[in-house]
Amino acid sequence: MDEEEKNEFIDYLNDLDKKADTLDASVHLYAIEEARLNNVDVPLDNIYNCVRKDYNECTGKDADDKAILYKYLKEKERYNLLNILIALIIKNMLEEGHYKDLFVLNNFELFNYTIMLESLNLLDTDNLEGIEFTKITDEEINVIIEEFLIKVDPTLEWLSIYRNAKASGNIIEIDKLSNGDKEKYKKRFGKLENCCVLDDETPYILLENSNTLKYIRSFFHEFTHYIIMLNRKIAYPSPFFSEYPSIFYERYLIKFLSDKGFNKEEINYLIKYRDIHTSNNSFDISIILGYIKKILSGKNITEEDEIINYTTHINSLSVETLEILQQNLTNIDIMDATTIMHHKCDNTCDILIKYPYDFNDVYSYITGKFFSR
Repeated sequence: MDEEEKNEFIDYLNDLDKKADTLDASVHLYAIEEARLNNVDVPLDNIYNCVRKDYNECTGKDADDKAILYKYLKEKERYNLLNILIALIIKNMLEEGHYKDLFVLNNFELFNYTIMLESLNLLDTDNLEGIEFTKITDEEINVIIEEFLIKVDPTLEWLSIYRNAKASGNIIEIDKLSNGDKEKYKKRFGKLENCCVLDDETPYILLENSNTLKYIRSFFHEFTHYIIMLNRKIAYPSPFFSEYPSIFYERYLIKFLSDKGFNKEEINYLIKYRDIHTSNNSFDISIILGYIKKILSGKNITEEDEIINYTTHINSLSVETLEILQQNLTNIDIMDATTIMHHKCDNTCDILIKYPYDFNDVYSYITGKFFSR
């Protein structure tokens, strides 16, 4: 945020601090988290005094250490804060007229879950090192790309965007550039690697073309960024949400390639690569979709329900599926459901506080594309 925005934010936090006695404890946590996540040094003394008073009444002890008070407040109010943040998402979507996006929530959540589950079912635990990918001609690559674009978007808007990007030179294959052009583009874009960059308000896709399925996967990852950059409303989403659409369409592409009968080992490699390389700064919005669904059903999100649902889900998985998850996706500790659910809740709260509007834009854009048929 710039200096003017920072000063406005400080005024807002100080105003909350003045009203501390009239605010709920979850709002106290909200204010503290906003200041922490935005690196703004506001003491919030009145809010901490309220927390100190509550701490004394509940524990019979006194404490003026803000770290102790923060930990106490976090443990007590994390799920209340999460309920507030999810309710705000729903309120914003309704105020912006996104009724349809909420209406198709169940369909999208099911579609998203199915894509992820079918990707897992395609994956095995064999050692995939040293896989030799079959070479594909440029013409064959173009046919696959166009077929998938038509499947994704029968309106043919994305197909038109793809063809225009090719014709206008906005898709740059790095390996086919001369040394002189490589230096020119590296100086112009600041880097020369698989990525999508915005240059003078125009997006460009930079890719190494291996003439294999790996190139097609990388292309669709970057093409989704390209599409979003063209949509000025969400041209600069936070890193937490900007990766989600690209990963979503990658998984959809992998299922498409599997259905087309491509080599199973190559498909396994693509799935394993994606799940290992999904960085910590990306966020699967299916977590938020589940929370929204719970609030829309008239229920609050509670720690007890989250732990029960998680434990039930883990216990329902086969030994083979658990092995795949542990080896290829994440380090799942099924012994400590409480810690895992706290991390899930805290991570969601942090992201929704720091980037309050990005989820609405990204989710609405994706659902609009899938369910406007």
